[in-house]
Amino acid sequence: MRQNLRSGVCCLLLLAGGIGVVRGAEIEITYGYQGKGNAFLHLAGTAEAKSAGSLVGKATLLDIQSKQGSDGKEHVSLLEVEETHFSGSGAVTYKGKIFYSVPLGNKVREEKIEGTKSTEIFGSWPAGM
Repeated sequence: MRQNLRSGVCCLLLLAGGIGVVRGAEIEITYGYQGKGNAFLHLAGTAEAKSAGSLVGKATLLDIQSKQGSDGKEHVSLLEVEETHFSGSGAVTYKGKIFYSVPLGNKVREEKIEGTKSTEIFGSWPAGM
């Protein structure tokens, strides 16, 4: 799945997720559905963000957390994703973890690992079940 985003354009894609903005530029986020998220319908396992053909960010699903619901069944409740941002020369500028709620895919919290985050790229995540 691909998503094009432009600065100043507000859009919400409940099943597609992934709202990101780079000021003054267009960013394209491509989600992959292989790997850890493949066992669940509409749950992306990877994402790559490009601006003007250059990789500016990537993200990988690390963990799928669940909790027992009132019906006694286990339900996916939280996704843990690692994100990495890159400079125009390809150097890593930021690395962190983001936690998203399920099924909406909205960001609940984030944890910095290293670097400085200058742009919000992965503001949500395709997490429809």
